[in-house]
Amino acid sequence: MFSLSFTSFGVIISALIGLYLYLSRNFNYWSSRGIKGPKPIILLGNVWELFFRTFQEVEDNRLEKYGKIYGAYMGSKPQLVVAEPELVKNIMIKDFHLFVNHNNLGSIDEIADHSLLSAEDEEWKRLRSIVSPTFSTGKIRKMHAMVEHCVKGVDKMLEKAANGEQEVDVRSLMGNYTMDGIASCAFATKTDTHNDPNNPFIINARKLFSQNMWRSFGYLTMKPVMKFFNISILEPTTTDFFKKAITEIVSQRKKDKSGGHHDFLQLMINAQKNVDNLDDIDDKLMAAEAHHGMDDNSKLLTNKSKLEVSDLDILANSLLFFLAGFETTGHLLSHMSYLLAINPECQKKLMEEVVANTDANGN
Repeated sequence: MFSLSFTSFGVIISALIGLYLYLSRNFNYWSSRGIKGPKPIILLGNVWELFFRTFQEVEDNRLEKYGKIYGAYMGSKPQLVVAEPELVKNIMIKDFHLFVNHNNLGSIDEIADHSLLSAEDEEWKRLRSIVSPTFSTGKIRKMHAMVEHCVKGVDKMLEKAANGEQEVDVRSLMGNYTMDGIASCAFATKTDTHNDPNNPFIINARKLFSQNMWRSFGYLTMKPVMKFFNISILEPTTTDFFKKAITEIVSQRKKDKSGGHHDFLQLMINAQKNVDNLDDIDDKLMAAEAHHGMDDNSKLLTNKSKLEVSDLDILANSLLFFLAGFETTGHLLSHMSYLLAINPECQKKLMEEVVANTDANGN
């Protein structure tokens, strides 16, 4: 009996040591390369700090302590943090084609795997070549009326607050404006987030960004386990709502031969219909692809066999349009509004520039 217990104890200790060595196998990655950074802990890496301080506080402290380039760990995965402006510029523009692979959010959901955020290598280049033409200057200009309609909603809210001498929650105001703008430009869906916060589209959209802490923790530390049990980082009922909504819109649009819509979803559908007609591809866009090192992409833009668009491509990247654009744009506009409010001279200069570049029709 004692021998069995001792053996069991030895097996447990060995298993724990093996687990520790496995989970910490990458923890000397940066130190062995002479790159400074905070010490990681098992399972969490350096993420644990975010449980006690804000992201901004953590980053400010690390940059002051380790410099503008340091190594950190997301779970057991090494990540290089770059805060040197010139280097960031090179990564995001000149050398962007060398950084096509993201921290993969997919591999659990078939829809997520078909988005630009999850695709890697040649598949990423293929999807980018499909999506890029939809952002040509001419096509974006056609969305002007939709954005203008959303701006008028903001004007009404500000006018109402001004007349009643009320304070304005700028974060909420800009978040609502962004929600309405993306709903219009991405899905041609009119929402009035300011006055109708209980709209199903709005409720489910907000749920997308109300991350479950344990799902996020699981993704960062136990992604293989989540993949095995088919657990998504996003709330399934919410993603199901958007999948169903987008699928229904796509189905209706395909039956409608007029093609009178000018939103992102319609542009993707048009791309699917017009693989054999590449005449509307923007020459400037192709030149920009080559200029920024995306020579392969500029070639893909003229390769019909590589530009085939599936329903999954449309579904995944329409949803990504919303996921990537909502909080980022809302926060940017909120911060910009604050800076303009405390710098009236800049506000005046901006207003003059807007007026100078606006014609009699408001365009």
